[in-house]
Amino acid sequence: MCAFFKKLITRLPRRALTNIDIVKFTHDIPYFRGVYMRNTLPTKSKNIECAILNLDSSENPGTHWVAYCKINNYCEYFDSYGDLKPPIELIKYLTTKTDIYYNYINYQKNNPFNCGHLCIKFLKKFWIKHLK
Repeated sequence: MCAFFKKLITRLPRRALTNIDIVKFTHDIPYFRGVYMRNTLPTKSKNIECAILNLDSSENPGTHWVAYCKINNYCEYFDSYGDLKPPIELIKYLTTKTDIYYNYINYQKNNPFNCGHLCIKFLKKFWIKHLK
């Protein structure tokens, strides 16, 4: 792991992240749209954006963080458990014209609280790769 990501991981709290924590640690991520519950996404997606989404609905306290990055009609969806398709609300939000790719690897293994941490890392790595 490069020094940049080691520094990021050591700065993050060693507990499950709240939406407030996520906003605090994503202020420098390009095109970051926000933190949402699956049923509180904005009405229309932008051409270039990324966000972190909780798979729970807004009536509940939250269950699991996932993330996505979208550039025009290309989207990468990240779930730390791997091999899980995006929720239907996100698919509808991104529109049928967007090709959505998702990871197959389980990164979360035996750590029940680091899904938010892994989402932030995914977003930072995505933009490092795509903004060269």
